[in-house]
Amino acid sequence: MRIKIKCASLTQVKADLIVVNFFKGVKKPEGAAAVVDKLLKGQIVKLINDGEIEGSLGEVTIIHTGGGKFAVVGLGEKDKFGLDQVRVAGAAAIKEAKRKGILSLGLVNVVGSSIARETDAGVYNHAGPEIGVASTKAFISQLAVLLLLTLFIGRQRDMSLVMGRRIASELSALPGKMKKVLK
Repeated sequence: MRIKIKCASLTQVKADLIVVNFFKGVKKPEGAAAVVDKLLKGQIVKLINDGEIEGSLGEVTIIHTGGGKFAVVGLGEKDKFGLDQVRVAGAAAIKEAKRKGILSLGLVNVVGSSIARETDAGVYNHAGPEIGVASTKAFISQLAVLLLLTLFIGRQRDMSLVMGRRIASELSALPGKMKKVLK
């Protein structure tokens, strides 16, 4: 297994599968889907116009290119979008990745969640109950886990011990800094 974390433009990322999403009824991709569509020279827009991609909740369309595979995942209707839709779309993307033989990793807050059940491996961040779609504590907890994963992989590769300790020290200082900001 090879995991690579890289800060770069989406157009520079090499991966077994890049997943982007969009809402039902959208005629032109936005955000990361727009970047991928540009990279694919308008293939996503063409598939939308041809009726092959609708954006229905959990719909997954795989686009094969010489440079890799892309999954376009439907999020359903924008005005009905919530936590349940995130879960359905995420699980659909994971199932399709597994069907294609691609390793899937999950970073989840709830033991036994659909993403935890579907992924090959992962991390439980145990941030506590979520009180909404945008659970700040779960999000910050996931960022911390990703930073720790970055440290681990970086130290396995070429990150210096000094840099690793500096990043870990800054991460440890965050709770105190957050208390000051929230006073």
